[in-house]
Amino acid sequence: MEAALDYHEKNPGISLCRVAKLFGVPRATLQEHIKTPRKRKEDKNCGRLLTAVEEKALCNYIDRLDNINMAVRGEFVCDAANAIIRARHRPDDTTPMHLVKARWVTRFLQRHGYSSRPQKMLDLKRKEAENIEVIQDYFRQLQEVIEREGILPGDIWNMDETGFRIGMKSNAMIITKRKRAHYFALPQNRESATAIEAISASGRVIPMFLILSSLTHCANWYHELQGLNPESRVAVVETGYSNDELALSWLQHFNEHSRKGQVGAKRLLLIDGHGSHHTAQFIEFCDNNGIIPFGMPSNLTHLLQPLDVCVFQPYKHYHGLALDRLVRDGAIEITKLDFLSITEEVRSKPSNSQLSRQPSRSQEFILLTAPLL
Repeated sequence: MEAALDYHEKNPGISLCRVAKLFGVPRATLQEHIKTPRKRKEDKNCGRLLTAVEEKALCNYIDRLDNINMAVRGEFVCDAANAIIRARHRPDDTTPMHLVKARWVTRFLQRHGYSSRPQKMLDLKRKEAENIEVIQDYFRQLQEVIEREGILPGDIWNMDETGFRIGMKSNAMIITKRKRAHYFALPQNRESATAIEAISASGRVIPMFLILSSLTHCANWYHELQGLNPESRVAVVETGYSNDELALSWLQHFNEHSRKGQVGAKRLLLIDGHGSHHTAQFIEFCDNNGIIPFGMPSNLTHLLQPLDVCVFQPYKHYHGLALDRLVRDGAIEITKLDFLSITEEVRSKPSNSQLSRQPSRSQEFILLTAPLL
């Protein structure tokens, strides 16, 4: 059909019946294609949005993400292809810029031999993922990256996010003889906040990066809080949760502070499977600044993510104690200012590993009373 249409364009005086018979196509279909030339041209240009070299570069990008254990979804391929098109388009070029869409991505993946597989849900497949072979394969891939890139232990970083409900804490155990439940009145703000933390294998940490649910920054967050680290970063978004732009902002914050004590040529950053960590902008910034991202298996973060238990568990424990102190001191409402006032104090508390070296009050009580028992 394409050959017939090309022949008819070069020979407009020839009859459609002769062209259809010459190329073995239905005359009615040929006539329909001739009536809609604009749609045919758009389809023809759609397959030529990227050159062969650009498609090869896109394939290398997909292979690289797959090799560092990061999930590659169709929208990531679409964003990367459009980034190539935008970078190629000159500002003085008046021709319209055609961007790729989901159907182009499907044809591109088929053309280069990629296959799509469903990503298993975490809550349904977590138990099946607890397989020693899967865990060994993860550490094998991690070791290969460390050896290939020459990463030193002090340059291995782990990052993760944890959420807070401002003014809310978990239930505490109390000592009582009451038969009924014991209630403790705690004012609730109902707003969310997200803390993004990073720690290195040598124990280094970067200043706090906190995301608050707000549309604008407030001056009293910074003027009235004397204990807030000047290098800490407070970002705002309506939801209070991280997104693609804030993930990139955190990466810039991480790069600024982690490179100060960098030992080797590159840093390794262990991340989870959140979509904001897989964008083309995130990966490009890592490439330009000597950061190698390495993704954890999505079904195994509850086992392989050290920040969950070693840092975030005591983080929230001390956060709850600080809230109790505020309420007992007469706080009627827990505001963002109150939340910020205790955050730096909470971050300075010892982690689980430090607690094991320094006995708690209950442990001291057991040690003191053991000879009497």
